Amino acid sequence: MKRLLLAAMLLCLLTGNAFANFITYDAKADFNGSVNGAGGNWRYGWSDNETSALNDYTNANSFNDTVNKLQGFRNYSGGGADTLTPGVFKAYGSSTPHGYQNGDLIVHPGRIPTNSPNAADEKFSVVRFVAPTAGIYNLASNWIRKGTSSNAVGTPDIRVYISRSSSPTSLFSGNFDFNQLGTFSVNGLSLTAGETIDFRVGGLGERNGDVTISNVTITAVPEPGSLACVSGLVAGLSVLSRRRRQA
Repeated sequence: MKRLLLAAMLLCLLTGNAFANFITYDAKADFNGSVNGAGGNWRYGWSDNETSALNDYTNANSFNDTVNKLQGFRNYSGGGADTLTPGVFKAYGSSTPHGYQNGDLIVHPGRIPTNSPNAADEKFSVVRFVAPTAGIYNLASNWIRKGTSSNAVGTPDIRVYISRSSSPTSLFSGNFDFNQLGTFSVNGLSLTAGETIDFRVGGLGERNGDVTISNVTITAVPEPGSLACVSGLVAGLSVLSRRRRQA
């Protein structure tokens, strides 16, 4: 019995790589604020609107803001109002301002150029997932707008737009107010290798108070054959354990 179980386990590993398929990609946990893309299957950038092309933050866009305790990327040319340009950051330190906490992932929209009064200059900040292999994936996300609210409560000031590259129809879109929690999840997304899912946050006019604490996780779902293989192994090990106890 033991030899059969060992042989079955080896067969599972060789044919289905069953255990390796239980993988969760976490935008916050995987974030690397020094080199864009170093976090594995995540990219960070900005776009003109909900559906326009992604402009990757380059390594030259990385920064460490010791005042606001943020490290990451922003479309940055130096000082002053440029802190309000779009960016993706991670908070650090025991005492952080604007309502976020140590370890939070911040997706912040902004204007380019920042001194322009035109709403058309409001840019989206983007967190992009790139599927490593073809398969079934589950998406879970939540967000909340923090910072200092310059708008009256009841005036939405950020727009969240979630989409996949293979479809013109978005998975989710909506506008959110200060301190308003948003959530979205979907299971059973069939993605091809290299296909992308974008989490985009855009400003709706006011640059202040657009600090958006965001959590995005995508989980690869094992193939049915892999699940059956694992279930069979568990059942076999249970039988072996009972026989040992009876002996």
